[in-house]
Amino acid sequence: MTIIGVNFSDLVALYEYGRIQEGEVEFVKSPPTCSSLAKIQKEIDSNLPADFITFAKLCDPYTTYFSLIGDDADLAGTLYEPHVIFLYKTFPGEYVHLSQPRLGRELVFERKNPDGPIFNIQNAYGEPDKIEVASSFRHFLEDFVISLALGNQNFDIGRKNARALAEREAYVMSILKKY
Repeated sequence: MTIIGVNFSDLVALYEYGRIQEGEVEFVKSPPTCSSLAKIQKEIDSNLPADFITFAKLCDPYTTYFSLIGDDADLAGTLYEPHVIFLYKTFPGEYVHLSQPRLGRELVFERKNPDGPIFNIQNAYGEPDKIEVASSFRHFLEDFVISLALGNQNFDIGRKNARALAEREAYVMSILKKY
């Protein structure tokens, strides 16, 4: 998908709509702060993608699908609600994990290039496969939130009824029509 330049307030609206439609109503509040970002930079020896930080600052429930980046690094030490520092210490190396590992796939960026490509690392069968999913976090975020709002992130989409999917599409198009 081509990046269309959706502004952050609309990305947040699409994300929150899709998250709620998928039944994801609970989340851990972990807003990024100057001190948490400094600690992350020190621990992983890299910055985070700037657009990820902006999105996390504007969208409290970013933690539903993405790694925590707030001041709670010492408390968020599980794979269910992982902090980016915990994930880096668990999976050290050239990649930094932006999402919780699910189904053997992890959303990552290269430490040396935080605003560069976003990859999916798949570890399902031994050696990891690195697959580029977007040229940047911003590009990934647009694709992800639009798909989430449309219902395309759900593996059980075949069980959704046509009316619900049409309502979701109408909502998404009402936001995207200005672009």
